[in-house]
Amino acid sequence: MRKISKWKLFAVSSLTATLICMSVPVQKVQAAEEVPGVPSVCYLAMDVDTGEVLVEKNADVTVAPASTTKLVTAMVICDVLPMDTPITVTQEMLDRVPGGTSKAGVRAGGTYYGYELLAMLLIPSGADAAQVLAETAYGSADACVVKMNEKVAELGLSNTYFDNIYGLDIGDGYPLIHTTARDFAVITKHALTYDWIRIITAMPQYALPARTNNDVIGSLNTNQFLNGKKPYSTDLYQVIGTKTGTTRTAGNVLAATATNGKKTVICTCFYNPNADVLYGSVKQIFDYVYLQEAVGE
Repeated sequence: MRKISKWKLFAVSSLTATLICMSVPVQKVQAAEEVPGVPSVCYLAMDVDTGEVLVEKNADVTVAPASTTKLVTAMVICDVLPMDTPITVTQEMLDRVPGGTSKAGVRAGGTYYGYELLAMLLIPSGADAAQVLAETAYGSADACVVKMNEKVAELGLSNTYFDNIYGLDIGDGYPLIHTTARDFAVITKHALTYDWIRIITAMPQYALPARTNNDVIGSLNTNQFLNGKKPYSTDLYQVIGTKTGTTRTAGNVLAATATNGKKTVICTCFYNPNADVLYGSVKQIFDYVYLQEAVGE
């Protein structure tokens, strides 16, 4: 395999309105405690090793996943496509990318390795990279969606469904996509078992080398903990991934992973009105979990 060189992530009323529009049965699960003072209306933190739910709030309400969806897109791509596969981008592929999506900037005529496109999918959240990978792996984006739903069914997740590979939702004509904070914590836990996904989503940035019709594409990770835009308690833990998302319906979304070297924790956090609420909430949740861990030692 070719080696990677220089590998250096609404208010309650809005949530209620969205749930009415996206009414899906909710599984009843005994809730863990909430974290006092966290402004986010929907979150869950899980111990990766044990699967234990540590804290949660509204973790079984139906939410729109936004671009965290691309973790599932990435998993089913990695299931069948060797990452050292050379892939030539065509204009027809790019023409099928829906408008209104975030794009990495790959160009027709360029040939990229699978891992390079996976990085463009997961770091700047490129829908163009998603389209090219899905068509290469499965022939079409729709066929890739079928595999995504098979994947979540295999994981036993009855409250998650995808109708596109990008994370678009009802605001862009994709009304069926949905998940829960609980389901998505399980999805994230499984995504971390893929070496390529785990390595790529931990990278603060990535530079795609020049190709035909392309200059070098430099991309910061959309995870603001990793790209340095949002602070967190580095004396307690290190953030090591995983995937962000933003749409008008979903709000600001993050599936984050952190570790203190002994305990690795996933936090899924949905329906935040802005980045400050999102990252502030996730920081408070991680702080609470890891302070509890320190007290228990």
